[in-house]
Amino acid sequence: MSTYKKMNPEVKKVWINELRSGRYKQTGHALRRGRAFCCLGVLCDLSKAGKWTSRADNEYAYGERTDILPAPVGDWADLSESQQGDLALMNDEGATFPEIADWIEKHL
Repeated sequence: MSTYKKMNPEVKKVWINELRSGRYKQTGHALRRGRAFCCLGVLCDLSKAGKWTSRADNEYAYGERTDILPAPVGDWADLSESQQGDLALMNDEGATFPEIADWIEKHL
């Protein structure tokens, strides 16, 4: 992973706190599955920029996206597609929410 531009600092603070809070159950390979979220799904939930809609197999879409942030959420957080992809990969490869929060705090 390369050097990253900094994300919106207010969004970053809230997101890190929620990832560390234990209020969200973690899943992989989807923004949300049932009541569990990937790290990007937590960001969607915090954004209030759209709404969750149920899809097949207990998976949910935020806007029309099920796997990466919809543009309004990425713009709100000031996260590039590359940054989103790296975070999704960390999540899907088993990094815990607190580990991801530590990484975000250090790199973004």
